[in-house]
Amino acid sequence: MSDRSLQVDRPDVLIVGGGVIALSIAERLSLEGVSIRVIEADAIGSGASGAAAGMLAPISEASLDSPLLALGLESLRRFAPLCARLREETGIDPEYEASGLLHVARQGREAERLFDQFNAIAAASLDDPWAIEPELEWLDASALRHAPAPMAPEWNAAFFSPHEAHLRPPLLVRALEASARNRGVRIEAGIRAHRLLVEGARVSGVESSNGRIEAGATILATGAWTPSILDASGLTPTNSRAHSIEPVRGQILTLEAPLPLLSSICWSTDVYFVPKRDGSLIVGATEERVGFDRRVTAEGVAWLIARAREVFPPLAEASFDRAWAGLRPVSADGLPIVGRDEERDGLMIAAGHGRNGVLLAPITAELIADDLLGKKSPHDARSISPGASRLPNQPPT
Repeated sequence: MSDRSLQVDRPDVLIVGGGVIALSIAERLSLEGVSIRVIEADAIGSGASGAAAGMLAPISEASLDSPLLALGLESLRRFAPLCARLREETGIDPEYEASGLLHVARQGREAERLFDQFNAIAAASLDDPWAIEPELEWLDASALRHAPAPMAPEWNAAFFSPHEAHLRPPLLVRALEASARNRGVRIEAGIRAHRLLVEGARVSGVESSNGRIEAGATILATGAWTPSILDASGLTPTNSRAHSIEPVRGQILTLEAPLPLLSSICWSTDVYFVPKRDGSLIVGATEERVGFDRRVTAEGVAWLIARAREVFPPLAEASFDRAWAGLRPVSADGLPIVGRDEERDGLMIAAGHGRNGVLLAPITAELIADDLLGKKSPHDARSISPGASRLPNQPPT
């Protein structure tokens, strides 16, 4: 048997999952010459990755004391060069837009809380080369009245962060897939992993709908389905973080606005707005703990439209385009689980990213690749490792 056949039959790395996390890891490892096989139960990018709005908003998503802030900023830094390279290599443009984000609040207590958040960020001493403080801009009611977007008058306070950005997740997934395939990564859809192949304290691959698949290392990038695979493998929940992941449904819709509303992302208390290059406006998202139900509901769509109109009244005249839903994989502590399973050799986990999967994909891929290749990472990821311990009463971030 040829060396090439051996690589195909037993790759260095088997990645289970076909979303943005899995493909980012595959693409990153392919740059290092690692032989990789990716299997996905459904279509590539058909899960949470394909349903995401594509916001890259680390400052707005995470609190100052959360490890997500530093990791999110590190990951955001990688997107502009990554998307440029993918566009050059594959001809697929992920539509990365360094748009910035306008975080708005209603008058009264809500505006006071936003001002407190703005001051906290400005006063924070972040060990980060990004100069966040001088870049943020506070906008009061007078400034907002002169903004191009016709916002309802009760929304009278905001701050603008130029760091945040957005892209099209389905296009990013396609570009990552094409880049990985160009480097010899074997990517197969329609193959379901039933359980891990556990031999003592070692994982040697998976038992799948296509038979036994062995590999030097196995990476679970299976989102909300991670606990079911661990349970089916007979692995007791000694790692409560990975077993705690559950699906949270997010319903999202697209409107064709009657006039250009804004050029940046807009983030309100209840909903966000993401303007895309084609003139459409993505409005999201609900957060519903309904198990693995991915239906779009009349109640969810009505709630989104009502909240959107509260911020931008002209959206009452917008044309409805479409609505969809995805299942975010959310862990009990709100943090992703990324790294090597310390109890089982050959197993790594990259799951539980919640609504930050797209944002954290590049840094997740880098952390996994550095670990597999024995490189010392410059980033402290102990708080998101599979074996990290969190206080039981610590709320999700």
